[in-house]
Amino acid sequence: VRLVWNDGLDKIHGAPFLPAYLVARTSAELAAALNECQNNISDQGVTQLVMGSRDPAKWMTARIAAGKSTE
Repeated sequence: VRLVWNDGLDKIHGAPFLPAYLVARTSAELAAALNECQNNISDQGVTQLVMGSRDPAKWMTARIAAGKSTE
């Protein structure tokens, strides 16, 4: 189990609620966590998509501007 959390979320919510070893802050950390359970997961494109933007405000603005749901 990992909490997918990027640094920009700290500005909105504060620190993650889980211990640091359970938090994936980068796509590389998420890939490493996934590889603990499943070998050969190395698609950085997929993990980057899951991780989202490093700046949630920019991501949210882009979604709103595109007329997409933010949920």
